[in-house]
Amino acid sequence: MGDGSSHTENNRITLRVGQRLFYTTKETLTGESDYFAARLARSKGIDPDGSYFIGSDPTLLEVILRYLRTGTPPLFFDPATQTYDLAKYAALLSEARYFQIPSLVTWVVEQKYFQVIQVNTKIRVYDEESFQNLPTSSSSSTSKVEYFQTTGIERRFVCPLASVEAGHVCYYRCWDDCKKAGLSVTYEDRPYFRVLAIARTVTFDPEKLEYYG
Repeated sequence: MGDGSSHTENNRITLRVGQRLFYTTKETLTGESDYFAARLARSKGIDPDGSYFIGSDPTLLEVILRYLRTGTPPLFFDPATQTYDLAKYAALLSEARYFQIPSLVTWVVEQKYFQVIQVNTKIRVYDEESFQNLPTSSSSSTSKVEYFQTTGIERRFVCPLASVEAGHVCYYRCWDDCKKAGLSVTYEDRPYFRVLAIARTVTFDPEKLEYYG
C-alpha cells in the first residue's frame, strides 16, 4: 500500500500572488483550468520555497479558486443598492480567459447571473388626492422603497359650474359635459406636488446556480 500522507503532501499547491499566499490542491486547479493543468505539468516555474508565482489580482483569484473548488459561480450583487457589479464581472472575465476556464467564461459572457437574482420594480405616482395613501418607507434585505418628490406647473381645467366654488380646479376632467351644456371652458396654470414611489423587490433562485463544468 502507498503512503497516503505522502500523496497528500505532493498534492498540495501553494500559489503566491504579491504578498498573499493561497493554499489549494492539484485536483482543484487542474479540474477545469487548462492553464493550471499545463503549468503544474512543468517542473519549471516553481519558486525556491515550493510556491508558484501567479500574476493576478488576489481578490479575483480568490473568487476563481472558490469556483474551481465548489463549482458555484460568483454573484457580485450589492443588496444595499440592489445592483450588480458589472465592472467586477468584466475584470473576472479577463481572468477566466487567462486561466482558461471555459465554464466561468460562459457564466459571465452569457450573463447567467441575471437569472439567479432578479429585481422587480413597481412605480406609483401619488398626487394631492392620493398622497394620504403613501406607504410607510421601509427597506430590508429583499425589498426597498424610495421616494422622489417633484413639483412644477401644469395647465388644469377650471370647472365653471355654479355649484363649484369659484376658482376650484376640477380634477375629474369633465369638460366635455361643460362644452355640451354650452358652458365656458377655461384653464389656468396651477402648481402641483407629486411623490414618485419606486418599490424594488429582490428574488433569489438558488436552482439557477448551476455547475457549468
